[in-house]
Amino acid sequence: MEPELTYTYFADAARNNSFNREQLQKGFNNIEQSDPIFADLFTDIDLYSNRLGAGDQKQSDTVASLIKEIDKADLLNSDAEILGNAYEYLIGQFTSETGKKAGE
Repeated sequence: MEPELTYTYFADAARNNSFNREQLQKGFNNIEQSDPIFADLFTDIDLYSNRLGAGDQKQSDTVASLIKEIDKADLLNSDAEILGNAYEYLIGQFTSETGKKAGE
């Protein structure tokens, strides 16, 4: 994988206000093409959605803010419960937006 398409690179770019959504999209594409098991893994992710904000800069800032928040978590030295809690929270947020129950 190209060094500028790694999570570490994206996290550094987000912290330094030089995040680039096109590079992230390229990284997603590379992962999807690296093995058939990853085909279409990121199909539903829209880095250019108006839900991320109005305009290119706001959309990039929103994605960069998310990366910065993820980067704060010490995922390597914590138990799996943190990931489970984060997953449940995100599913809850998603389902509240769509009007469905978390179980659905």
